[in-house]
Amino acid sequence: MDTVCHDPFYEDMPRSLGLSFHEMLRLKHPTAWLEFECGRLSEAEFLTRFFADGRAFDHEAFRRDVFEAYRWLDGMEDLVDTLVARRIPIGWVSNYSIWSDEVDRRLGLTRRAPWVFLSWKEGFRKPDPRVFQVIRTRWNILPSETLFVDDREANVRAAAAEGFQTHLFRGATDLARRVATADHSG
Repeated sequence: MDTVCHDPFYEDMPRSLGLSFHEMLRLKHPTAWLEFECGRLSEAEFLTRFFADGRAFDHEAFRRDVFEAYRWLDGMEDLVDTLVARRIPIGWVSNYSIWSDEVDRRLGLTRRAPWVFLSWKEGFRKPDPRVFQVIRTRWNILPSETLFVDDREANVRAAAAEGFQTHLFRGATDLARRVATADHSG
């Protein structure tokens, strides 16, 4: 999220719940979202545990609002399509739940590149070093020849510690400049 597509967590989820972002943070269960992203909670369990106090809310309306919020970030669809057309290998690495299926359905991610890592399938999240071992092994790549892009500084630092070229995402234009200077050998 927030590297390729809009993340509904900050605006759309609180709005759907009739809360401010800070109210939602204060009221949400402290671990349910992370457990959902690591595949330890089903969607139904996650929605039931969303609020720490167990309050009820309209799960279907919430899902609909979240799913309708998935959209490409400005310039990213064109950039991804350009990279694919230039045959520059790309893959998706995400800390996200089973809802990644809906992101893919709406944006067509896997028509362009494969999922390399999904936290809900693996059971752990970036910046855990095992993520980068999975990437390296699954794609049989050399980290020094691979550009890892993320919007979270902790994830970028973790990738750099594992030997990857890195880029802290700040928008499609900035990323396009960085990709143009990346080493694409190998």
